[in-house]
Amino acid sequence: MPNWETVSSFWTYAVSSKTKGPVATGYNNGSRYTSINSADVRLGNVLQVRNGGSGSYGHSVFVSLKGTVVPPRSGWDVIYVCQHTSDWKNRSASNLIASWGDSNCYMRRLAFTTATFDN
Repeated sequence: MPNWETVSSFWTYAVSSKTKGPVATGYNNGSRYTSINSADVRLGNVLQVRNGGSGSYGHSVFVSLKGTVVPPRSGWDVIYVCQHTSDWKNRSASNLIASWGDSNCYMRRLAFTTATFDN
C-alpha cells in the first residue's frame, strides 16, 4: 500500500527517517486539538483528526490559508484547510473541529521540514 493511502501510513511515512521523500515533524499525536497553539500552524501543514481519545485518525487536511486574528475571531477561525473527501476548498479549521466533535476532537499536526527526490 502506498504511504499516502491512509491517514496512519501517511503520518508514519512523513515522520520516519529516510533519504528520499518528504520529512515532517509530528506534533500533538494522541491529544485534543486544544493542545495545539493555533499560532504555530503554518501554510502547508497537514492536520489529521479523529473523534475521541482512542482509535485511528480518520482524516487529513492541508492548511491552505491563514489570516489575522481580529476579535472576536479565534485562531482556528482564520485557519483554512483543503480536503478531498467531501471536496472542500478553504474550509475553516473551526468548522472542521466542530464536525469532529469540538471538545472531543483529537488533532495532530505535520510540519514538513524538507523533501528530497530523484530527478
